[in-house]
Amino acid sequence: MRFLFALFLIAHGLVHLMVWLAPPSPDAPFRADHSWLMGTDGTAHRTSVTLALGATTTFVLSGLALLLGVAVWITVAVAASMLGLIVAITFFDRWLLADVGINVGLLYLLLMTEWPASLLD
Repeated sequence: MRFLFALFLIAHGLVHLMVWLAPPSPDAPFRADHSWLMGTDGTAHRTSVTLALGATTTFVLSGLALLLGVAVWITVAVAASMLGLIVAITFFDRWLLADVGINVGLLYLLLMTEWPASLLD
């Protein structure tokens, strides 16, 4: 179970990378350079890329820490989920509902249950 969940964390991080670093396209389901909060200038795009890189890095690190059996993986996964949630909400589009759900679900699992610690047993 530890291996599968670690792979999930790593894969979820890499999806952030693929979605947010993809070149803007007029026929894309949503635009990573447009934020309801920040507008459509270059700052919005740089912010989305920065947050996505942060989410990717922390998700991958949490997955690797879990594989290695390092207990800090939970804290890193919480940070990753928060970053993922921040970028999804800041640049919200209905196409991002699954990402919001995954990050909220991860936060619930990591903070409100005893399950994560059992992965290190």
